[in-house]
Amino acid sequence: MSHVSTIGSICRISTGSVGGSPSSGPPPFSPSDIAGLELWLDASDASTITVDGSNNVSQWNDKSGNSKNATQTTSSLRPLSETNGVRFANQNNNTAGGGDIANEWMSIPATTIRSVFAVVELDSVGSSPADVHGLISSDNSGNALYTFIVRNSSAQINYAVSVDGNLPGTVAGEVFINGVSVGTGENPGSFSDVVQDQIASYGVIYSAAQSRQMTVIAANRNSTTETRLGLDGIIHELLVYSTVPSTEELASLNAYLNSRWGISV
Repeated sequence: MSHVSTIGSICRISTGSVGGSPSSGPPPFSPSDIAGLELWLDASDASTITVDGSNNVSQWNDKSGNSKNATQTTSSLRPLSETNGVRFANQNNNTAGGGDIANEWMSIPATTIRSVFAVVELDSVGSSPADVHGLISSDNSGNALYTFIVRNSSAQINYAVSVDGNLPGTVAGEVFINGVSVGTGENPGSFSDVVQDQIASYGVIYSAAQSRQMTVIAANRNSTTETRLGLDGIIHELLVYSTVPSTEELASLNAYLNSRWGISV
């Protein structure tokens, strides 16, 4: 069943601001209002981010209450802390041909996923046939669940894709861009208004059969030793649920993300 955001829940959300800054004052809705919140990374909350002497992020604390903090013990692989964002630099690694080791990524404790929502601003344009940005991944080689944001060769993001085991692959779940359902499957539809250097929200609801334990953010882990296809850009907020939000909850969540981060639909 498709979930489509409706205007009915938007009235619960305060007016957002532009430029990658959340609106002042907490909105009435919180991601924790939805049962099954496994992981909540919020870059606008500076108290959750620990940096080293180079302002690179060594730990990004989870706000879900589950202590599933994102960490990176290797200093050369750490992303950069910015105002309201954590920037991952992987601009030389995003091609679909394989073998591209990620420069910067973070580990998380095993986290059950049925749905994921993220606010991301991509930096690189990439090259043909596609520019692949890993968002969150499990560890299982040959049976991994990857969530990608893919940019096509015309330099516009035209679909979000989840891959079960291989690239390309299929996903039975539903994909959202800026709170709007774009359908199901590997390439559910186009949303050509989303471009480089523009904040956008992405969401994927997986089928029950695709539930996995996720262990990596901002890249894809296709084995226990190789982390590749890293995200080149900024993660502003990342939410992982072990449940599927109801239609009403989904509308409130998408409205919260769009309003908080100044995303126009």
